[in-house]
Order: sequence, then structure tokens, then C-alpha cells
Amino acid sequence: TAVDACMGSIPVSFRDSVENSTCPGESITYRIWSAADACGNQVEETQVIYLIDTIPPFFTSFPNDTTLACTSSFDTTLVTAIDACTNTPIVTEVRNSITPGICGGNFVLSRIYTATDDCGNSISEIQTITVEDNINPVVDTAPADTTVSCSDIPVAAVLTATDNCDNTVNVVMTSNTSTATTCLGESIITRTWTATDASGNETIQTQEITVIATIAPI
Repeated sequence: TAVDACMGSIPVSFRDSVENSTCPGESITYRIWSAADACGNQVEETQVIYLIDTIPPFFTSFPNDTTLACTSSFDTTLVTAIDACTNTPIVTEVRNSITPGICGGNFVLSRIYTATDDCGNSISEIQTITVEDNINPVVDTAPADTTVSCSDIPVAAVLTATDNCDNTVNVVMTSNTSTATTCLGESIITRTWTATDASGNETIQTQEITVIATIAPI
């Protein structure tokens, strides 16, 4: 409002001059207020309005914490973010922080998502992915059960194994026992191997060798 010494209250108008910032969500508006009386006397005042963007973006979808096997893929397509002031796409940065577990195939992956708008405002959220190795190793080639004569007992095989998480699997023979049958000279040999990965998962492989007496006495 404006008051003139001779005319009393007089109308006030304004015009704006906008200076855009390099940040799409910010600008400076110069609002020039003008009042003029009937005699052409005029006064102007300038108001400066700073439009700033201090609001960070927010995630519209975000993955839940989860537990996965060590061979699973970690999907990042579920993460999207929008901003209140800028319509340009949000850049989402992903950083990984790994906390090792007590075993090789077990660890905790903290996936840190950061969304930043054009004005530098950002927000970060963390998804916790617990990675577990609970799958037993697989013995590559195991000897089959067999029947042999007492002179053809095979040498114990050296076994190997593969694992979904561990590149090196330890395979050891844990027992090699012979049980006599009612027939003298015949027996059953039981050989047991154990394959163990770094997480302690085990696969037990057993072979039975039936030893028979096929040679007649002389």
C-alpha cells in the first residue's frame, strides 16, 4: 500500500525481473514496487526474493534388507528417486561396504545408495544384504561300489570337489575300514571321504568294496 500527502491512498503495482541460477530449482526475483499519484510523482522500492532448493530428493522405491546365497545377483533396478524442485533425472550412486564373516562364503554387504539433485542436495539409504554359503560342495567323480577278488583290491582314489562359493575345497579320506564276513578271506571295505568348503559345509562320499574269494585252493 502507498499513501500520498495530497491524494491519500494510491494504487501500487509491481513488476518482476527474474535471474535464473545454474541450479534449475533456484532463482533470484527482483520485485519492483511502484506507486504514482495523479501528478506523476512516483516512488519505487525493490524487494529481492531468493528462491533456493534445500530439499533433498527422496527414494520412491527402495529394496528391503535381504539374505541371499553367495552366487545370487544383487539387483539395483528397484531403486528410484525423485526431487521436489527439479525434473531432471536423479543420479543414483551405489557404494558397497563388505563386512567379512567368520567363514569365507559368509559376509554382510552394506549397499549404500545416494541420490543427488541438480542443486547438490543428497540423501543416502543403506540396504543390508546378508550373504550366506549354506550349499554343500559337490564331489566331482566318486568311485562306484564294486566287487573284486582279494588280489584286485583297488588303491584308494584321490577325490576332488567343487563349490558354488569356494574355489578350493578340501577333500580327505576320513575312514577306511574292513569288515570280515562269515566266509574266510572275504570282507567289505568301506571308504569314506569328506569334502569341506570354507564355510564348513560338508559332503560325505562312501564307497563299498566287496572282497570275495574266487581263487580255488591249490
